Amino acid sequence: QIVMKALKGILIFLLVIIASIGVYYAYLGGFSKVEVAEENVGPLDMVGIERWGDYGQTPQVLDSLANELKNFEVETNEAMGVYYDNPQISTKSPSEYYSIVGFILPQNEDSAKLKRLERAGFYINHMGKTPATVVHFPKKTRLSVFLGIFKAYPALKEYRKEKAYAPVPAFEIYKEKEIIYGMEIKK
Repeated sequence: QIVMKALKGILIFLLVIIASIGVYYAYLGGFSKVEVAEENVGPLDMVGIERWGDYGQTPQVLDSLANELKNFEVETNEAMGVYYDNPQISTKSPSEYYSIVGFILPQNEDSAKLKRLERAGFYINHMGKTPATVVHFPKKTRLSVFLGIFKAYPALKEYRKEKAYAPVPAFEIYKEKEIIYGMEIKK
């Protein structure tokens, strides 16, 4: 009888853990339906850096970059990454993956500040109004970014294959409450 009570307690404990994981997964957007849309993205300016390295290190790179940009009074509310290597098909080592990561500048940023940032060695990326396939995914924590990757990119891949769109670099825009995963539309 003591063994039965212990087993019952262990079972209840395991069910609570599993339920908690399920609730957290739902909170992160794990059960959210992924829909691919075609939208115009931009125009926008991004200040950032070119880098070679594992894409999994992007959050730490952005944190470091945000600290550097404080000296230039740059807002670091919305981040962006442009990822040139597809980890699923690339023959490169993750340490060789190429990306540009940084922060989206306010629309009215003056050109003098942009020139100062360029002189300081930062990469300035001007993205015009760009037609793209996109997935909007809720952002709750940094784990949302990784969960979104596993949900958004397969949907984008399938959609783009159906439309016969050319392979292009992926971009991710990290807003306060959502992440936009996208790829420019090219035939």
